[in-house]
Amino acid sequence: MFFLTLLHRDSEKHVNHTFRPISEVLPSHKEENKLKHAEEMKAECNKTVQHIKSQAEHTERQIKEEFEKLHQFLRDEEEATITALREEEEQKVQISQPDPQMSSGALIHASHYLSDLRFRVWKKMQETLQHSLNQTEEIKLTIIHNVTDEETLVRK
Repeated sequence: MFFLTLLHRDSEKHVNHTFRPISEVLPSHKEENKLKHAEEMKAECNKTVQHIKSQAEHTERQIKEEFEKLHQFLRDEEEATITALREEEEQKVQISQPDPQMSSGALIHASHYLSDLRFRVWKKMQETLQHSLNQTEEIKLTIIHNVTDEETLVRK
């Protein structure tokens, strides 16, 4: 938007130009600014939505990884417990073969494997989790640091 003197307006240099009063130009200029601002806001909103979706996907992957670790822990415990049972079974069978009278004392104590199974696994899981908590604290600090960096970038 330029203010022209009559001298400039009437010069040959500006013969093909159209001139309009400011009162006609100003409203359309304001609308252009509003439209530009709205487009910028929409772009920023879309960027935020994409960031939220990306965060959700990343977090979901981490959740699945953590549950897979728990599942694997339980599978390992199951395998170890069954292996211990099989070893005891083999020992008891070997003891009772040479001396049939020992067979009554050679029975497997099923309650040893079953009665406190949940407690033993829970206790072992606690020990494992204590180690994981230290790692989780490190991860949290990293996430907080990254979020702070992202917020700083957004503000700039």
